[in-house]
Amino acid sequence: MTTTNHRHSLATREETLAFMQNGNAVFTVVSLKSGKRFTYKVAKAKPNPKYPNNNDTFWVNLLSGPDNMSDYESLGMMRDGRFIYGRWATVSANAPSVVAFKWLTEQIDNRVGSLPANVEVWTEGRCCRCGRRLTVPASISRYYGPECANKVGLPEVEAMPAEQDMDLGF
Repeated sequence: MTTTNHRHSLATREETLAFMQNGNAVFTVVSLKSGKRFTYKVAKAKPNPKYPNNNDTFWVNLLSGPDNMSDYESLGMMRDGRFIYGRWATVSANAPSVVAFKWLTEQIDNRVGSLPANVEVWTEGRCCRCGRRLTVPASISRYYGPECANKVGLPEVEAMPAEQDMDLGF
């Protein structure tokens, strides 16, 4: 079971899968083993008459830059709770971010109970000063992004390495 007891942290496999498939989910996966993280956006595919069976399809994207509203790259899709790497993906199939997402979906697929003890899943938050999206767990837990925290005089939190440079190492 995860050690975090925060309203933006998901603890069970069931709630993690339900959140991922809510239609437009942004969440950060943190390895407690390595302290490294990746932020994903999972969005429900729009209905298409050409593909009547896409009601259970979700597009999976990775946050790959500093703008957590628009800097996303395609990884693939989820169908029936399983990750399918996309041949159109802009990230290598062997990239740590892809391996981590595949691992996470395997952990929550057809299982019940708590997530593995070595992982946390954080839902996005909003800065209480400016309203911008927060995806870094330290910012989510204190309700301020780094710029706004500085403006109101809060101490800096320890910076984590850039997401695209990480080896997740679950």
